[in-house]
Amino acid sequence: MNSTVVEISLPALRHNLRQVARRVGTVPIIAVVKANAYGHGAVPVTRTLLTAGAHQLGVATVAEGQELRHAGIT
Repeated sequence: MNSTVVEISLPALRHNLRQVARRVGTVPIIAVVKANAYGHGAVPVTRTLLTAGAHQLGVATVAEGQELRHAGIT
């Protein structure tokens, strides 16, 4: 059985979200980081998205939100 591995570049993610933010103007951006940011690490991905201009976060469970809070993300 083959396993699939996906790696993301946090600098590229930051760049991409900044490009989206430029295009949408003043429309708030909600970054969905449920399921451990889709397996990429909720805390580092969330920090990257917030510094890139995300206004709000979306999670699927209270526990996911608590994980971010415990990491100092509010």
